[in-house]
Amino acid sequence: MFIIVHQVFELWFRAIILELDSLLDDLNADPPNVRSAIKRIERVVRIQRLLVEMIHFPASMLPIDFLQFRNQEKIIDGKIHVRGLSPASGTESFQFREIEILGGLKHSVSFEEFLNGNQNMHIRFLTPRQEIRLEHASIPELFQRVLEHHGVKQLKTIFHPANSQNPYADLAQLADYFLEFDHFFQQWRMNHLTMVQSMIGRKSGTGFLGPEYLKETLGMGMQEDDDRQDAPGG
Repeated sequence: MFIIVHQVFELWFRAIILELDSLLDDLNADPPNVRSAIKRIERVVRIQRLLVEMIHFPASMLPIDFLQFRNQEKIIDGKIHVRGLSPASGTESFQFREIEILGGLKHSVSFEEFLNGNQNMHIRFLTPRQEIRLEHASIPELFQRVLEHHGVKQLKTIFHPANSQNPYADLAQLADYFLEFDHFFQQWRMNHLTMVQSMIGRKSGTGFLGPEYLKETLGMGMQEDDDRQDAPGG
């Protein structure tokens, strides 16, 4: 159950990345192709709605069933590691990291620290593809360029009352979809956090990435330094 759900996620992540790459091309075009970008992000939001529901499937397992495979051990370089959820951990989803980078999370200090890894963890974080992503403009950065292209200095300028004609209607619609993209991303994280807490309580996840880290990605607090540095690998 757990592995199948995560593999299906990976297929949808691939589809999301393809759409977001096309969206970046649309925003980076001269002139920007806003109408095409709207179609791309609309499709991504539809996929997100599906993923928000899918995250509930692993929660149908009992915690005792979950722990049977989560607590398995693995020997790496002569050292015993608790496998955690490897190789089906969300932490090990390179594609999910790419989506986060595309969405603008690369500007987060805690995310940068996460990508740099932890000495107690044996899994690899920052991949060559992610390094390339970090060097290129993210969606928020390109959207800002599109606003500048249209002479918009303040974001609120593109929003008008419903009873008046809006010369920036396309930009407003694109911005609304970006808000939905962010909303469903947060909702997915919240549902994921709820599922994780029901399964493992406050235990560490893969390495130091337990519920406290998930709360941090939701903006619900920060981990203590000891939680980052001293957590067991796995």
